Amino acid sequence: MTKKEHLNDPYYKHRTSFFKVCPEKFGAVIFLGDSITEMCEWQEFFPEKNILNRGISGDDTYGVLDRLEGVIKLQPEKIFLTIGVNDLQRHHNSDTVIDNIKQIINNLIKETNSKIYLQSILPVVEKRLASGIKNITIDYVNEELLKFAVVISIEFLDNSSLMKDNSGNMSENLSCDGLHLNGEAYRLWIENIRAKVND
Repeated sequence: MTKKEHLNDPYYKHRTSFFKVCPEKFGAVIFLGDSITEMCEWQEFFPEKNILNRGISGDDTYGVLDRLEGVIKLQPEKIFLTIGVNDLQRHHNSDTVIDNIKQIINNLIKETNSKIYLQSILPVVEKRLASGIKNITIDYVNEELLKFAVVISIEFLDNSSLMKDNSGNMSENLSCDGLHLNGEAYRLWIENIRAKVND
């Protein structure tokens, strides 16, 4: 998928059209990302919070940039961003992915008063994926995102190390396909960010 192919992807079009007709909930906690975000029922873990799930399966940094206006319009209290693994699976240049994420964050800072949490790209089980994505590449992007977060004084949440085995892969007991997460993986993630969501 190239930087504009998502605009013709039926699922992306359906999901973004759904967001446009949803009742507007201002001041929510928004989880923004791809399928890994979409597949979690965040509101079930934080029933006392006003939660919106803005994950789209297959999405990448270009897709998030193109739909960011819909997030900004709602002026969320907090935004938890996790994006980039699909870019890397599609062999987009790592530095371009980093630049796109920086642009997403800078746009959010400029256009909202939201508390922004930049979350790490999660590891994969390399041998289960045909894309050839490498965890060393994911680690490089995460390291650069951490540096960026420090410079601009936003919080970087490292969910990646929670899910790694000794080889640097995602622990095999956390995913059936090597990319998407099972319940135990989401439990680890949620416990790592619980205080940030609730504070």
